Amino acid sequence: MTTTTPKVRDFTTADQGLRVDVASGEAFELLLSLYALSGEEDPAAFEIGSDWFEGVEERAGADLVAELREYGDWSVWLALLGEAFGLGAPHTVERLLEHLDTVDPVVLRRGLLEVGACHASETVDAGQVDAVAAGDPEAVASAAEWCDKCPGLLRLLQMPPEESRDRLAAMLRRFAEAGPIPDGVGRTLERDAEHKRSLARRVEPVRLVEKATNGITVAPHPGLEGVVLVPSVVLRPWVIIAERAGTQILCYSVDEEILGSDPDAPPTWLVQFYKALGDERRLAILRRLAEGPAGLSDLAEMLDLAKSTVHHHVRQLRTAGLVRVTVGADKEYSLRMGAVPEATRMLEGFLGTIDDEMGDH
Repeated sequence: MTTTTPKVRDFTTADQGLRVDVASGEAFELLLSLYALSGEEDPAAFEIGSDWFEGVEERAGADLVAELREYGDWSVWLALLGEAFGLGAPHTVERLLEHLDTVDPVVLRRGLLEVGACHASETVDAGQVDAVAAGDPEAVASAAEWCDKCPGLLRLLQMPPEESRDRLAAMLRRFAEAGPIPDGVGRTLERDAEHKRSLARRVEPVRLVEKATNGITVAPHPGLEGVVLVPSVVLRPWVIIAERAGTQILCYSVDEEILGSDPDAPPTWLVQFYKALGDERRLAILRRLAEGPAGLSDLAEMLDLAKSTVHHHVRQLRTAGLVRVTVGADKEYSLRMGAVPEATRMLEGFLGTIDDEMGDH
């Protein structure tokens, strides 16, 4: 009997791995400035400093700041990141504003709802979202039950679609005119983006994401079409994750070296590393993760602490480069062993020592 070797022509996509793009531009920085001003985080938690917050609010004026906080919230600004990315390069403020002036208001509202309804994704169906986007009064009234974490978005949705679009576009234009983005930031963002694109040619996509975000790992899963890395100055030291139409947008902090910090000052990462080690609870977390990955509930039970407290400690460890966070169906934390020797080399470099000199003392 003759055995025939099957002939195969594979028409599927050759690369089934994670697709990572890098995008930069002042449109993103404008929206992330609004996120910083939204009050979701303490202004003291941002490296850009209180002078920036005070200066932006003074130039914008009390009326505009109040309006932004009434009709905008974290969900609105993060959803608009997807609108900015969808326009393609260049990601300028003016292109974003022109888009908001003319976009179909129902389509825009549906995009805003993709983020605003994310916490209720199991109970809200596409029909409800479409009805709210179209301005159906009954649907809009019911949205308060599942969109309660987004009060600014709810107030926008209570307007007719075209009016809500025009209000949003006008607010952003007035805010842009207040000059929230410091001079030269656009060039800094592009330098960092170019650095990440260069790195992308040498490392795997998952490693690129981890390197850019200092420890965030994205686990490929059904429905995830790709990841976009967006550098930010105003956001430092935060990483903000938004999602739009199957694409995760990870806004990460521009590298300190790119930012051009004081060469005589200790590297920020080095300071954060040793601060993170100065707490017995964080050391206990590291020892547990040395045994294997764990979830937030596991760590909270081990330490007998509230999840919010443990999350604060884990965030400090991630910022210090000691912990990796895998973002998937559930967040999982694991140890990054390479951080300890890297910190040692950086400390030696800052002190101006070499290995044999350190060994003599």
